[in-house]
Amino acid sequence: MHQQMTPWQKVHSKFGINSAGLAKLLGRHRSKISRALKDEKGLISGRDQELILNTARENGVEITPNDLMPGY
Repeated sequence: MHQQMTPWQKVHSKFGINSAGLAKLLGRHRSKISRALKDEKGLISGRDQELILNTARENGVEITPNDLMPGY
């Protein structure tokens, strides 16, 4: 059975860079990003959603509401 990607995994794949690069872009510690990517639910906090959306806009990355939600 194929497991759906978590919100953090979806966002990571949209940026198309490694986790250390994503951490640097977001201004977050890479261990935080690494843990989030490995987390079973991989939910994104409100603060991180704002960082992701702003960073995506600045870098021409399209993030949709479904990317930020589990189960889509």
